[in-house]
Amino acid sequence: MCGIICAVTSSQKPSVEFSIVKNNLKSRGPDFFAEKVISLDCTWNSYFAASILHTQGKFLTKQPIITSKQDILLWNGDVFGGDLISKKLEDVSDTQLVAAFLEKTDGNILNLLTIIEGPYSFIYYNQNQKLLWFGRDPLGRHSLLWKLSCKELLVLSVGHKKIPNLREIPASGIFCLHLDKSIPSLCLYKWSHWNECLFSCEIDFPIDFRICDEKIHNFHFRNLWNYSNHTFTSPNFFKTNSNSSDILNIMDDLLLNSSIGESVDQLLDLLIKSCEKRIKICKNICKNCTTEDLCSKKHAKVGILFSGGLDSTVIAYIANKFVSHEEPIDLLNVAFNRNGSFNVPDRNTAIMSFRELSSLCPNRIWNLVEINITEEELIETRENHICNLIYPLNTILDESLGCALWFACQGKGFVDNIPYTSTSKILLLGTGADEQLGGYVKHKNLLKRCNWHKLWEQLLKETMEISKRNLGRDDRIASDSGRQPRFPFLDEHLVAFIAKLPSWQRCDPISFPPGAGDKLLLRLAAVKLGLRQCAIFPKRAFQFGCRIAKSKEKGDKNSERL
Repeated sequence: MCGIICAVTSSQKPSVEFSIVKNNLKSRGPDFFAEKVISLDCTWNSYFAASILHTQGKFLTKQPIITSKQDILLWNGDVFGGDLISKKLEDVSDTQLVAAFLEKTDGNILNLLTIIEGPYSFIYYNQNQKLLWFGRDPLGRHSLLWKLSCKELLVLSVGHKKIPNLREIPASGIFCLHLDKSIPSLCLYKWSHWNECLFSCEIDFPIDFRICDEKIHNFHFRNLWNYSNHTFTSPNFFKTNSNSSDILNIMDDLLLNSSIGESVDQLLDLLIKSCEKRIKICKNICKNCTTEDLCSKKHAKVGILFSGGLDSTVIAYIANKFVSHEEPIDLLNVAFNRNGSFNVPDRNTAIMSFRELSSLCPNRIWNLVEINITEEELIETRENHICNLIYPLNTILDESLGCALWFACQGKGFVDNIPYTSTSKILLLGTGADEQLGGYVKHKNLLKRCNWHKLWEQLLKETMEISKRNLGRDDRIASDSGRQPRFPFLDEHLVAFIAKLPSWQRCDPISFPPGAGDKLLLRLAAVKLGLRQCAIFPKRAFQFGCRIAKSKEKGDKNSERL
């Protein structure tokens, strides 16, 4: 994980905006920071900087990288799969791999992005062609912001409220700024799966902008919107002949159905592989140690954002398979003081799921980190710091989710009533499960009003729009802890598999009660793993489960507190 920033300006000096965001950038990558001021030509000057969190490769790869051809690369990403990783040596970081490919292919950035699986944001300047490329992966899993005018371009991982007019860069494609003239022009190379009917990329900057005819093809998302083979009239797929009123008994019966069992097995296989690569592709070192030799086996390297609900408990159970049994796993659970107590719903479910995990995995040390936040601490940190990480988003929902996530990811709490700060360097989050598998009440309401076809379309739309609603904000918030957030439910293979499933194979919120029908496919997977208790916990929004949000406030309204 890195913090990256680039500014291209016609003035002689970098803007004061760089100094404003330096500390936030350094928090994302506490292991190294460097900056370079470079004259691109007689018209344009540039400023590049990067902070590094060392997670891959034997040795830290310093950035900005300047190639022998004087190209400049800032790479904030993880190569988890694709053709590029087949050439990777164990001691080589993905940044070195990306830089080597670009140098070998004379800066063919578009070809590079077709063979990469994994989350990324990047900035790349091609000196020979006078082109500045930048963008995010097709799901927008890493943050990237921008501010653009005829005389200056600012692109960076994290902003600040003192920098006006910053926006999140759309994940609709890769942008290219032409700097071969005194007045720059901007092009967008769209992802081929980007659906014109449902999405648009509106650019209202005062600059020449066009969408190029050439598109970037992602192997996993080809034919994403092709639903010609779907049956949108429910064949009562999840109906059962069981006379039992017990939900778990009904789920046991459902798992005996061959079609259902096959879908559950495929879901689990892909989720297990997703968790495996997100745990194993990382240096075996905790956040506090400098070398593997110095890092104790008793230091947790992996943490889970843990509400104790379905998504986080399934991820925790799978993580147990790939973390050395000599190491603990940190379960980070946050609660906000309401009426003098931290006894909130998410704390209760966390304790119950912690006990279930301990029973199923008795050889594992699970650190249930109870993070208790007072009203005073919330107000002070939100006003002085968190508001700048959430920016440019500004709704009440952004505020409550952003603040809760920030305190959780800091990992400062208690284990068995003893003060403890998590040493984990990698954090696994359950983001994306609700959008893909029908976890929200609005999905039930939509199905009541419309049909399975509309629900399928809505689930896919929410999945592809998650970049602008959640992921940029969550990346900025979580990375501020100096830990790297990773999202197993947003692996390309898993997203592509779920997208091809008819909506009635993912959920049935009408036939089943809460705690069963929403995300039913994942609940069945949990039952198959043996997680019978968490499989029937009702869905509860994070902001309400930890008691940071006030139920009377509407989440889509702008927050005056931000």
